[in-house]
Amino acid sequence: MIARWTVTIEEASAHLHVRSFTVDLLED
Repeated sequence: MIARWTVTIEEASAHLHVRSFTVDLLED
């Protein structure tokens, strides 16, 4: 269960990182 939560958190943080990176490109 804990391992599953860890994967979910990693996926969420990775998604946010990609999103912020995309926003930076759009704003540039």
